[in-house]
Amino acid sequence: LSADGTRVYINGDLDFTHNTDLLTLLSRHDTITTVELASNGGLVFAARALALNIEKHQLDTHVNSFCNSACPIAFMAGKQRTLRATGKIGFHQYKLERLQPLQIKSIKAEQEKDRAYFFRRGVDEQFLDQLYQSRHETIWQPDRKLLLQAGVIHRTVE
Repeated sequence: LSADGTRVYINGDLDFTHNTDLLTLLSRHDTITTVELASNGGLVFAARALALNIEKHQLDTHVNSFCNSACPIAFMAGKQRTLRATGKIGFHQYKLERLQPLQIKSIKAEQEKDRAYFFRRGVDEQFLDQLYQSRHETIWQPDRKLLLQAGVIHRTVE
């Protein structure tokens, strides 16, 4: 939590403890307006849980440094989505690396769920066509101009 109580920092690989921590902070501080993310990914289902609560509480999201893999799912929930001028947001195909508590029938079907979520959050269809083109071993980090044009971010900040 920031010193002024307006910003929650979520760092590292996303898991369900991040969502629990966010809910705890929200219950104790009614001054929170923004979630700042710095993550190279983590669990897709944990990112979805974060997204649900970010959207429910109408919080803004911000990336100061990087938000890759599963992280953009949580980022997209922001009422206002901002990116620092030097920040990066990255996308790639999903990969099942360990057993999940929920059975996954199709990784492509899971990607489609998030693609549909991004569309509902205002992302351009042409951008979405590129979303999962990069293999899991690589990352596609579009430039700020494309992120703005596509509706992924609302503005950049210095």
